[in-house]
Amino acid sequence: MSDQILGPGGSSPQKYRVEAEPDPAELVAPTMREMSEPKDGIAPTPVWLLLFFFVLAGWSGYYIARSAAGFRGDVYAEHFKQGATTFHKPAAADPLVLGRQTFNNCMQCHQDTGKGIPGTYPPLDGSAVVLGDPATPVRILLHGLQGDVTVEGATYNGQMPSWSHFSDEQIAAVLTYVRQAWNNTAPAVDPALVTAVRKQTSSRAQPWTWPELVVASKTPPPPVAAPAGSAAPVAAPPAAAKPPHP
Repeated sequence: MSDQILGPGGSSPQKYRVEAEPDPAELVAPTMREMSEPKDGIAPTPVWLLLFFFVLAGWSGYYIARSAAGFRGDVYAEHFKQGATTFHKPAAADPLVLGRQTFNNCMQCHQDTGKGIPGTYPPLDGSAVVLGDPATPVRILLHGLQGDVTVEGATYNGQMPSWSHFSDEQIAAVLTYVRQAWNNTAPAVDPALVTAVRKQTSSRAQPWTWPELVVASKTPPPPVAAPAGSAAPVAAPPAAAKPPHP
């Protein structure tokens, strides 16, 4: 397509060519030819990949069976053989050390000095409850305490939570620590007592009140089952004859 137009100064006409706009479909046609047609559905997993995962799973099972040390939680042995080695139970921790570590959970309320917080949390230093029948603080730790408590003429009304998730050894250890810390001098607490009280009060679902503890102190904990190889049951430490008196 061309048009005649006059040149400068009215000279002879010149031919001017106007190019047509390109078709967009023609521009993208080569690219469209190189693209594959879309397909519906899911492409199957390659066979080689399936075989790889089967081999990996089989090797993993073999390795675990050879190196799991009998699936024991207290030992690691890469080349464990059943019956070839005797594993000894680690020595028990020092009750005072374990008790001090456990008492870290109690310091926010009873303070590191054992003096407590006036009007809210009673003191542990010099407390007749702490130094008296150990079954009473065991009951408190297992189920908590609520309501008013009068200690040394002062009334406290702080909520004591349950620490039943602690093991018997931890509860015995923290009470042993508290009974021997600061100005306190009282015998250690046997974990067997905690076991007996836990069993005796297993049906309880709410915190104690002080009047309930006074009643409970009149019923001593039952004997604890004898360890393997023992002939007689282990008796829990006897409860004090008098009810607890703060």
